Amino acid sequence: MSEGATAYADAWRKFSTFDDSEKLLALWKEKSSNLPPRGEYDPVGSFGEFLGIRDWYDWNKDSSSLPPEGIKNL
Repeated sequence: MSEGATAYADAWRKFSTFDDSEKLLALWKEKSSNLPPRGEYDPVGSFGEFLGIRDWYDWNKDSSSLPPEGIKNL
């Protein structure tokens, strides 16, 4: 799991969820490399789909990057 750097994951191998943990880590590595701006939603959505909980939440539009009303981007 840590490519030989540590053996911390060994204690968890006996649990039935360990295989899914490895799959989630691989999914994270795949989806999180070279994320575009606001791309952090992609790994979260992928996790939700993998875990079968994607319909438990909805994304809200991020208004924090919008200028205040009446101000135009130049």
